[in-house]
Amino acid sequence: FFTLEPPGEGFDLIYDYTFLCAIDAAQRVVWAERMKKLIKPKGEVVTLIFPLGDFAGGPPHAMSKELVCELLTTQGFESFYLEPPDPSLSHAGRGGKEILGRWRLTA
Repeated sequence: FFTLEPPGEGFDLIYDYTFLCAIDAAQRVVWAERMKKLIKPKGEVVTLIFPLGDFAGGPPHAMSKELVCELLTTQGFESFYLEPPDPSLSHAGRGGKEILGRWRLTA
């Protein structure tokens, strides 16, 4: 991910399924910068923000909607969907601990 070169103008869609929560906090801004580099203009990034909470340690590291919003909006992304999925559709034990986000690169 951190060394991947995008095809042509970039990817139409990137799905981050709990990757952000697995990396060290010091790499979070680089993660957001890479998303901007990899996605094409007006492309979409889908994030599963998990695990929601305020705790030390990890991985998985604690995530929040506010954290991901700050990371992506400073790179020119705009959210157009930020909602918890139906708990019946969540992986066992994750219901209520995740938010599905959809972001479009506007800048």
